Amino acid sequence: MTFAGCWMPELEVGLSAFARDKTDQLVTIITEAMANEYWQLAVYCAAVAAGTGCRGGEIRHLQLRDIDLDGGKIRIVREIAKNRKERQPRLMALADWGMRQLLLRAQALGATEPQHYLLPLSLTRSRSAKDKNQKFDVNRPMTGWVKSWRKLTQKCNMDGLRFHDLRHTFRTLGAEAGVPLEVMMAQLGHMDRETSLEYVHIQQQALERAKQLIESEQAPVLAAAQRSSGAADGSATPKV
Repeated sequence: MTFAGCWMPELEVGLSAFARDKTDQLVTIITEAMANEYWQLAVYCAAVAAGTGCRGGEIRHLQLRDIDLDGGKIRIVREIAKNRKERQPRLMALADWGMRQLLLRAQALGATEPQHYLLPLSLTRSRSAKDKNQKFDVNRPMTGWVKSWRKLTQKCNMDGLRFHDLRHTFRTLGAEAGVPLEVMMAQLGHMDRETSLEYVHIQQQALERAKQLIESEQAPVLAAAQRSSGAADGSATPKV
């Protein structure tokens, strides 16, 4: 919209409210999901998505060797990255919480080796399972959590809230917080600069708000400086 000349300052208010609204929605979703075991997997993944900006497919294909909780990051290998470039997104506190829950679940399902998947494939309805008593295959990733996510959002009266929207929320909040564009690109794995330029206007608004806050804090200093300057000017002896 910026490049097309269609962006207007009035839209900034709506976009900021949209981001805050999505944050409030996520609080509701997490609260609702924790009361139902069927939805908890989806909400743990949602926490990772909202706290890293990662795509659902990237989370689904994570292996244990790609997760570094001590370092506060994960590795998205080039094979699963949309732009075919490896990156190491940082884990925000929300993502760290979700990731720890997923790791506990993975360990309980038998995922213990570096090459095992964080989200093992369920074999309950799979015809390819050789051992009918085996419920999960830790060497293959699960197919997804679309059904449980859809039912969870319906329960929360949020029909139409896509899992991928969490990525957009992360991106908007980062821009609002004034995170440099290049940093957001590295975190999200954007293919080019143009993909992220739509959020530049949000960064500019954040910088303007920061300027106002800093100036308000420095107001007494400025006032004292101006008073001192005025006094000095008034007492100065004019040259003949």
